[in-house]
Amino acid sequence: MTGMVWDTVRFDSLPPDRMAALEALVGPPDGWTARRDLQLRLLAELGLRSDHSFLDLGCGPLRAGLPLIATLAPGQYTGIDVDADCIAGARALVSEFNLENRTPRIVQSATFGADEIPDEVRFDRIWAFQVFIHLTEPLVKAGFAALGKRLADQGEAWITLRIQDDAPGFEVTGAWRDVYAINHAPLSYFAGLAADNGLSLTRLGRFDGRTKTGWLADDAPQAGPVTQVMVALRRTF
Repeated sequence: MTGMVWDTVRFDSLPPDRMAALEALVGPPDGWTARRDLQLRLLAELGLRSDHSFLDLGCGPLRAGLPLIATLAPGQYTGIDVDADCIAGARALVSEFNLENRTPRIVQSATFGADEIPDEVRFDRIWAFQVFIHLTEPLVKAGFAALGKRLADQGEAWITLRIQDDAPGFEVTGAWRDVYAINHAPLSYFAGLAADNGLSLTRLGRFDGRTKTGWLADDAPQAGPVTQVMVALRRTF
């Protein structure tokens, strides 16, 4: 991986039952290590550096956050999640792996940090992996507003979205864990939200978390009209 060397081996020592409990908070079983390594591979490919200030939106119990905290410069990692169990698990792992000296900021927030993080704080890189696909429309709009507020002038945000370009607009088609939405919308809908918040949106490619690289060719078959993509957001002023 270019630019970043991740310290992951030390975090593979969690007992199986503990890892299973953490996995249950964020996704299907038996995916903790694979999904962690996929995120780290993508972040290295996208150009994350150790000196970047980094906001992990939807950090969960720090599946990718632990090696990020260990590798980024001290004080450069901030993780936000709405789920109290995820945040409790995250804080316990920071202590368990003696990462307090890296001074991560771990925040439970229902407002994307608006009520907990000072207004002047900005981030060089913002990561929202499989987060916006599980939000209702009001929360998607609030999330894009947070990206516009928190992104540094030369910063980038990388997020995953579910796209159906012939959909009439934003639609919710299901739920995950009986709490979180499963949504999709035309890419133009999300581009409009970005523009409303002073951001440009660039489609980076089709995304599939089940593949080793995370990427799918644009001409690869898909099961239905909805496809996942990863996009980059940058400030326009």
